[in-house]
Amino acid sequence: MDKSRIVAVGLVTPLVEELFTGKVTYVLPIRQLLRPSADTLTDQLRNVLRNDKDPQRRFRAALALADYLPQSESSSSTEEDPQSESRAWTE
Repeated sequence: MDKSRIVAVGLVTPLVEELFTGKVTYVLPIRQLLRPSADTLTDQLRNVLRNDKDPQRRFRAALALADYLPQSESSSSTEEDPQSESRAWTE
């Protein structure tokens, strides 16, 4: 299936759910399929990374964000407070 048709067909929501709950071996291919929707998913993924109690969901959100955010944006929060991201993993 053409990656650009995922949004048109309405598969973004089921793919995001599969990203969080499916086999870990599917995370990277799903992340690639969702890349055309990265702009709309970034806030949702950040929210999961910062607020979700399930470490597996936070980890998967971080994997997606690592691909979707520009290098300058993904490193800017840790440059201000290098401990901020590590605290999120230990809470």
